[in-house]
Amino acid sequence: MATKNSTITQGQLTFFIFQTQIGVGLLSLPFAVAKIAHGDGWISTLLIGFFIQLCIFLIWALNRRFPTLSLYEFMPQIIGKPVAFFFTLLYSLYFIGIGGVVLLLFSNIINNWVFDVTPRWALILLMVSAGIYLARENIRIIARFHVFISFFAFILIFLACMAYAHIDIRYILPIGHSGALNIIKASSEALLSMLGFEALLVIFPYVENNEKGVLKAMSIANLIATSLSTFLVFTCLIVFSPQEILVIPQPMLYMLKSFTFTVIERLDLFFLSIWITFAVTSFVSYLYLASKGLGYAFHKNRHKNAVWYAAIACGFIALYPDSQLAINRLAFFITRTSFAFFAAIPLTLLLLSYVLRKKERKDTAS
Repeated sequence: MATKNSTITQGQLTFFIFQTQIGVGLLSLPFAVAKIAHGDGWISTLLIGFFIQLCIFLIWALNRRFPTLSLYEFMPQIIGKPVAFFFTLLYSLYFIGIGGVVLLLFSNIINNWVFDVTPRWALILLMVSAGIYLARENIRIIARFHVFISFFAFILIFLACMAYAHIDIRYILPIGHSGALNIIKASSEALLSMLGFEALLVIFPYVENNEKGVLKAMSIANLIATSLSTFLVFTCLIVFSPQEILVIPQPMLYMLKSFTFTVIERLDLFFLSIWITFAVTSFVSYLYLASKGLGYAFHKNRHKNAVWYAAIACGFIALYPDSQLAINRLAFFITRTSFAFFAAIPLTLLLLSYVLRKKERKDTAS
């Protein structure tokens, strides 16, 4: 249950979700959707944004029945304490898994582009240290950090706009040529880069006036994240030919690498230095969400102690894959299982809450 010193505004919620959503998958998103939908990949990102909006409405409807309680706190009222304890651990492991994937993709890209001889464990250790430092704080401090970092998104947009001097719109024509089935399949590939909205299940009670403005704030966050992702995907698709983009894992970096200024010679490295801040905020968010669950289960709802071993678990997950195939398999597993955590389980809980007439009483909420 939230206290006066641990609440956030609806505007801070928007930036928190936006920063959690864009994450590290942004760099490889154009490549991921182009493999299946080719020039129609930008339609796939719009489609997944619409699907996420439906899931946001579902999660909002569930949390609205228990406005002062998080997922971990109201599950026992619906399904009982033993089963709720199991699902609390399951959600915590899910958030740890995504945090591990964030660490893995971060270390992999930094190794390939900047520090090719630096051990991966050293990069992971740096990120884990920053994550522990921030995730131990309350949600208000974390949200303020997310708000500050969000303004760097304007720099990313400005850098991407430079590519419009070298575009060919014919690369995406005719629109829809990949077929509806391929566009839908590609949207599932974009999901990993758009996860983060499910954080509402945990942070809903910490939002001021949460029953009135949360849906609007979440919708704005999803709209911004979807628009930014679609813009970057569209830009890459009209800069690189259909044959080129299929062999370029991080199209944004390769595109910026070809541009130079008198002051900044390597724009790709400048872009990476900004992108790292987005990776940090995404990792901190998932570390906080996981530690809230573990803290509720084992530390009397105090998450600070749980941050340490949640971060260590994320680090071990990031160290495990030793090849690109293993990385792809882990990302595929996380993406496919995520449907259960942001759609299937919340829908089941919502239906059970109506069938069993479980709802937080107003006198309890106040």
